[in-house]
Amino acid sequence: AHTKAHISTIARAMRTLGCHTDQLMRQSPAMSLRSRHPNHVWQADVSTCVLFWLSNGGIEICDVAAFNKNKPSNYERVKELRVQRYLVVDHCTGAYYLHYLPGHETAINLLDFLIPAFHQRNGRPFYGVPKILMVDPGSAQASGVFRSLERALDMQVIVHEAGNPRAKGAVESLHNHIERQFEGRLHAQQVRDFAHLNALADIWSAVHQSTAVHSRTGRTRYAGWMEINGTEHLRIAPGIEITRALVTADPVARVVSGTMTITFSVPGHGQRTYSVAGVPGAAPKEKLFVVSSPYALPDIDVLASDTAGVETRHRLSPIAVDEWNFDKSGAVIGEEFKRHADTWIDTERKTAQRTAWGSDDKREIAKTRKGKGGQRGVAFGGAVDTFADVRQVQVPTYIPVQGTAIEVATPIAAESLMSATTACLRMQALLGDDWQPAHYSWLTTKFAGGIGEQQFQQLAATWKAAIAGDGETTSATGTHGQERPAC
Repeated sequence: AHTKAHISTIARAMRTLGCHTDQLMRQSPAMSLRSRHPNHVWQADVSTCVLFWLSNGGIEICDVAAFNKNKPSNYERVKELRVQRYLVVDHCTGAYYLHYLPGHETAINLLDFLIPAFHQRNGRPFYGVPKILMVDPGSAQASGVFRSLERALDMQVIVHEAGNPRAKGAVESLHNHIERQFEGRLHAQQVRDFAHLNALADIWSAVHQSTAVHSRTGRTRYAGWMEINGTEHLRIAPGIEITRALVTADPVARVVSGTMTITFSVPGHGQRTYSVAGVPGAAPKEKLFVVSSPYALPDIDVLASDTAGVETRHRLSPIAVDEWNFDKSGAVIGEEFKRHADTWIDTERKTAQRTAWGSDDKREIAKTRKGKGGQRGVAFGGAVDTFADVRQVQVPTYIPVQGTAIEVATPIAAESLMSATTACLRMQALLGDDWQPAHYSWLTTKFAGGIGEQQFQQLAATWKAAIAGDGETTSATGTHGQERPAC
């Protein structure tokens, strides 16, 4: 038989099994977070003040009846007149800075709030630049500002996971306290403008942070923050205007010179020269990205990324110069010799040279290339076939194309003639002691217009044969019809 269970019985069983909807909708347990010291971690947040809006130049209390849940159009009408409550809290001590600005949550408003928060205000405690700034992910339009803050102020910005307000519990709970304890007082106070509102907020927050004991630390918020180690943990911002210039400026690319230096114009200090020897990625003709250092002007920071893509900063001071504006660290001519340490390109070059030639010494490489016994040395000892890729290509066989021959006249080479005098001198050298004046007379008469080389050789051979024969002294016709004088 089928038994019908009551809905409450099913609900109890689901709770026992841990699958009740109430249980499934609960958040996972939160891990307790801690910070190391004052100004280690700040938490920043902005909240729209639903109780106030700007009307006729002043701040007025919102009429709850006019803006109840059934009349959202009334609230939409004054959306441009909303007031934003900006709050930043030191996670360690609970010290905070409160400021109100008009309009929406914008990048400009964020800068107008954070930059003064970094600087001391009216002698109040709680200022400086933290190592870490935690923000929520709702400031999409301000993401560029956060990146600029990281670069310019050497400050890590952590954007917590969406839908997890507990990550910034200190600032979230303080919003509620300010709404009840400070903004609740404004029902009986006429607020003229934002300057008046922020002045009241400064007075109230100073008293609150000087008198109310923090439940965790057992101290007032200001007393706790005053225990900061100024030497190690209090990083002083360089001034509101300079900080704004640093935050809004993008990193500037600079090309490294042949002497391993770069030039950079520092706000308030003019253009200076910096040595980048030893900076990762620095080499002649290479680009480096540079920003001003906010805590030690006119120092600068060179931005470099490691193999994991994490951006690191390398702080450089300007080059010290003498009275003639020479680099004091430069080598004095005729007295000393200095060289830069190898750059990463130098290291790679030497590695390539050792692989190819067995040495990175220029003179050794030159000897190897010159070789011995006229045999020139080659890279890698000839083990690398530089035509391997060429040999692998199969060249197709092409069918000859039928063409038309061009008819041209074959030029006739005209034999050059030597003079009779030259022929006599050469013949005298050939015949030696057998040379006679009759030879000279016969040659100059017979070949007054010159004689060709082939004809000269034939005549010489005929005379030599005749001299070597019976020695008859008759005038006869030589070989090939050449006459010879009586010998």
